[in-house]
Amino acid sequence: MRIYHYNPNTGEFLRDAEARKSPEDNKDGEGDDVYLVPAYATTIEPPASGVDEVACYIDDEWQLCEDHRGKEVYHKTKDKVKRISELGAIPARYTLDAKPDDEHEFDDNDRQWKPSEKRRKAKRKENLKAELIGLNEKSVQWIREWIVAQGTAPQQLTDIENEYKDKLDEFSKL
Repeated sequence: MRIYHYNPNTGEFLRDAEARKSPEDNKDGEGDDVYLVPAYATTIEPPASGVDEVACYIDDEWQLCEDHRGKEVYHKTKDKVKRISELGAIPARYTLDAKPDDEHEFDDNDRQWKPSEKRRKAKRKENLKAELIGLNEKSVQWIREWIVAQGTAPQQLTDIENEYKDKLDEFSKL
């Protein structure tokens, strides 16, 4: 007689083995041999499991449970990765697919990453802001050089540069 051992905590199928005959009771009431079935084992054969699943003995029957242990999953709204360590479904806030880039967001309806117009615009705005700051700095440098060439008082120029830097710092904190 075959018996099927399972994990006492998860119910996960571990291995099968040949049951040993009972040394005390040789025959049951119907004349059949009596076999020993240890704790955390059953005589019920588990179903075959497929990819990313394992047979688990739960509530006196075998069930197929999702098994993603060892896989990395990616948070759908945060830049967060974690490794699955327990049986069961992937947590709802995670996906097996890595986020392609910062311009994508997860679409729960289609269950995939899609380009985000909002994020694309925000990134473009950030890039334009950096370009404008760079152009402004070039303009200030040109004006400084022109003022110095004209012989205008350098203190006025320093005051203007300091005011510009203060406003630029304030702007960059927005």
